[in-house]
Amino acid sequence: MYKLNKDVKILSKKNNNKILLCNIENNVILKTNKLYYEKLMEILKENELDLLEQEGKVYKNLKKLFNSLLDVKFIIDSNNELDLLENKNTKNFDVAYISVTDKCNLKCKHCIVFTSDDNELSEMSLEEFKEVLNILLLEKNPREINITGGEPLLNKNIVDILEYLRENYSGVISLSTNATLLDEIKLNMVLKNVDLVSISLDGYNKESCENVRGKGVFDKVINNIEILKEKGFEKISLSMTNTNYTIGNEDKFNKLCEKLDVKPIIRNFTAYGRGKDNRDELLTISEKIYDSDISLKCRLCKPGIRETFICANGDVYPCGSFLSYNDLCLGNIFKDGKNIFDINFIDNLIEKYRPWNNQKCKDCEVNLFCHSCIAYINSLQEDEKSFEKFCKIEKEALNKVLWEN
Repeated sequence: MYKLNKDVKILSKKNNNKILLCNIENNVILKTNKLYYEKLMEILKENELDLLEQEGKVYKNLKKLFNSLLDVKFIIDSNNELDLLENKNTKNFDVAYISVTDKCNLKCKHCIVFTSDDNELSEMSLEEFKEVLNILLLEKNPREINITGGEPLLNKNIVDILEYLRENYSGVISLSTNATLLDEIKLNMVLKNVDLVSISLDGYNKESCENVRGKGVFDKVINNIEILKEKGFEKISLSMTNTNYTIGNEDKFNKLCEKLDVKPIIRNFTAYGRGKDNRDELLTISEKIYDSDISLKCRLCKPGIRETFICANGDVYPCGSFLSYNDLCLGNIFKDGKNIFDINFIDNLIEKYRPWNNQKCKDCEVNLFCHSCIAYINSLQEDEKSFEKFCKIEKEALNKVLWEN
């Protein structure tokens, strides 16, 4: 018996005879006639597939629609549903983030990994790191392991941690750092054990960077990037968060990255942690412009499926952006071990935050295409004016692309 794949979500617009079928698992999108789709679902529900073999234009079109939906797994055999879930559970992570310390030498205004109580700061020991790595490799052998923090270079065991990781893991090792603490010893450690270095700058020049990250940071970061380059280290990314200090200067940031020969990454600001205290100073909404040539996809993030974030104290979250969501903590890896990565449990936990359940977004005809990050959307919704502006820009642009073409 055939049924609609549970990964397929449907968008419709009032007074429009088309519907959009969107597979949130493989990002395939299909626009079709609403009446034909409803009739096909009725046939499948009654298990009357023989009707599709009848003569006539209507039934030929229904059969064509059925085959199209079957080809892209929008429709599945209900007997194979458990296999699809099993495939998700056995799929490896793209990346696992391991925070080896909560400590940081900077006090960035937008930081989401922040606590005001020094007694709550944790640091992962080498033995604890070994335990985490053992569970990760056995259960979800990620394509990439990212060592992060806080500032990971503050962990007193960082040299031993990276050397152990290099000796026992064959995938990509990346390091997320503010790059201000790269002395000679740590530079050599990076050259020997790390494949990628991800550096946060959060500005396109000295002034914009230091407005967020503090005095002297810009020059230290640029200097250390140049040293890494001189020593032959090529794979470096540099990130900038869109705030009131940087918005509209993406081209300048890209030119800086081109000059430094590093990969540019631009992120959205989410108002959590220290960022929540500085929301009014930092928060801005990008005036995005879409056109008819845009490559559309269901932009739903997949926390806990593609990635995971393991805190220095062992707490595990589907994504590092969820550190302020107590209800999305999956448990503690030191206590719960491999059971912490059950995909069905994670999916159910996150479900209430998805656009079809989000109170402000569930009836929107474009919601599958603007909910690229759960944390970003929920952060915006805490500020009514910002969310209204974001929603207006996104809805007008996406309606034009999705429903007027």
